[in-house]
Amino acid sequence: MGSAPRKQVLPVEEQSVRNDSSSSSSSSSSSKSPRPLSVNNSVVPLIIITAPSRENLLETPLCLKIADANKEPRPMGVRSNVERLEMESTAETDLEPLKLKSLKTDKTFVIPHRERLGKCRSVKEFEKMNRIGEGTYGIVYRARDTRTNEIVALKKVRMDKEKDGIPISSLREINLLLRLRHPNIVELKEVVVGSHLESLFLVMSYCEQDLASLLENMQSPFSEAQVKCIVLQLLKGLAYLHHNFILHRDLKVSNLLMTDKGCVKIADFGLARVYGIPLQPMTPRVVTLWYRAPELLLGTKTQTTALDMWAVGCIFAELLAHKPLLPGSSEIQQVDLIVQLLGTPNESIWPGFSRLPLVGQYSLRKQPYNNLKNKFT
Repeated sequence: MGSAPRKQVLPVEEQSVRNDSSSSSSSSSSSKSPRPLSVNNSVVPLIIITAPSRENLLETPLCLKIADANKEPRPMGVRSNVERLEMESTAETDLEPLKLKSLKTDKTFVIPHRERLGKCRSVKEFEKMNRIGEGTYGIVYRARDTRTNEIVALKKVRMDKEKDGIPISSLREINLLLRLRHPNIVELKEVVVGSHLESLFLVMSYCEQDLASLLENMQSPFSEAQVKCIVLQLLKGLAYLHHNFILHRDLKVSNLLMTDKGCVKIADFGLARVYGIPLQPMTPRVVTLWYRAPELLLGTKTQTTALDMWAVGCIFAELLAHKPLLPGSSEIQQVDLIVQLLGTPNESIWPGFSRLPLVGQYSLRKQPYNNLKNKFT
């Protein structure tokens, strides 16, 4: 039996030499332009792929820019994400350097750019959605945290007329809210900053509405059960504040927030203060006029938890009647409305009344009756 002829295997070098020789001979015999292929009487162009040499590979840069000839030109003003990030980075580096004055050496020094924000996050990580209100000392926005996609309330601290740094009221609010954790008190999550020294924002838990706007848009007043639920949550939050020796001093329906699940939260601690024993003098011009206690109107120097409890009573009555209980336009009219509703105060029903500083400046009407019960029957 005859054996099949073996195929001769050549070394790689000889293969390349023979291939080169065969290609050179074929190129010399053929014309310079390659002959196109024909399939079903249709001409198909011949594509020749040439492998790069070692020298060409070494000369080719690592980063190539691929240009698409068929791509339509980008319209003016439209930039890619890379260009936008580059512009933002250059804009941040072009910011004016922050200069602070040392209390120890009395010399100014520049804050490095990497430490410009300190340990706080940048406000650029939050997407502002709309403006939802304005508090005692700041504007409040609804925003989205781009890290967690959580909807939060972003309160911008007012720094318009401040020349000596952060307002003391904002420092008090930040200091108090960072310590307070209660279901019926708005939660301060963190403090974020912007590129400038006056850009300071408080990130708080978001509530869908406040009681003031809710009362305005309601066709009928709250039911007694609903009022009971709201006031009970208010008293729980207030009891927690007073247990921690904190006076809110600005309770009103617009400072009571409500979530979509009906949870009431006390907000706006711009006027809140820590009190102790013995009581120290505080600023008397606090609390919105309609919710201001009579001792404040009569110039008391010391402030107790009774101020907040008076405001709770005014809120309670407003929720039941669907309108403010004592809508005075001035302090004199406010005192007169209180006397009309509760009667003229004296030492027998209000011990220490005659010693209040501003009692002599008011000529109170003689009204011996308490009309509070008749107002709600």
